[in-house]
Amino acid sequence: MGSERDPLDHLVIALDTSDRVTFERWCEQYGPRVGVLKVGLEAFVRWGYEAVDVARLHGRRVFLDLKLHDIPNTVSG
Repeated sequence: MGSERDPLDHLVIALDTSDRVTFERWCEQYGPRVGVLKVGLEAFVRWGYEAVDVARLHGRRVFLDLKLHDIPNTVSG
């Protein structure tokens, strides 16, 4: 007997934008349709934990992705 998993748990949308209107629109549009909203570095640097709060209002789960080592263009400047 396995536990039932919601297929949405496998879907993640990356909210990789620094535009507030776009960020909020994506949260509203995709939050109910995916398992995880991923808040990227750009949004977090711009709005801090407010970006996480907005995503949490619309999403089921939030993944705060602040790693730098895999984005050379971001850290090279």
